[in-house]
Amino acid sequence: MNSTHQRRSTVKRCYYLFFIGVAVWFILPVAVILAYVNRTKVNDWIMKSHYDFLIRTFWQLCFILVATMSTMALLTWIGGSVWLIKTLIDLMFFVFYIGFVVYFFFKLFNALARFNDYEPID
Repeated sequence: MNSTHQRRSTVKRCYYLFFIGVAVWFILPVAVILAYVNRTKVNDWIMKSHYDFLIRTFWQLCFILVATMSTMALLTWIGGSVWLIKTLIDLMFFVFYIGFVVYFFFKLFNALARFNDYEPID
């Protein structure tokens, strides 16, 4: 197996780990560390653009998670001990989470398709 094929396989592994990691959070740090380590090893700008995309996506995921959890905690604190308000906040968080997972799956799927066609990602 040549070096280029091996490096392309590593990018695909990162994508697959990200797909799993969007739903199973503790896998995302492994995927982003793999992307950070391998980004420095490639000279091909197309592969580098995909590693940069994965790293940027990780930080977007982290920001959205922290912002959502903070907002949920604030709304729960403001809502006090009213059961209905807490239930509505939890429902709102669940709907947002499902939409967010679907969005990132499509985003990652599109990027992986571009990588398979050997196109850079924006």
